[in-house]
Amino acid sequence: MKTKTVKLTIRIPERFIKSMDYLIEIQDMPSRSEVVRAAIRDFVYQRVEIAAEKMKKILEAEKSIEQFEDIKKQYLHK
Repeated sequence: MKTKTVKLTIRIPERFIKSMDYLIEIQDMPSRSEVVRAAIRDFVYQRVEIAAEKMKKILEAEKSIEQFEDIKKQYLHK
């Protein structure tokens, strides 16, 4: 199954282009496009993981608040 791609034009500092070209020259990456795809993929996966952890903490905090409210009702409002 072939992935649909979209052309994107970006401007990046020349020092990054030089680094990308170095990676291509030493045959670590096949092309600039592949360098950019790999960088975006790695960034997105990392951010999704961070977002998932944040959501987990929010859910845990909400559960703790609910438990606290239950305890408060049980013991403080008699």
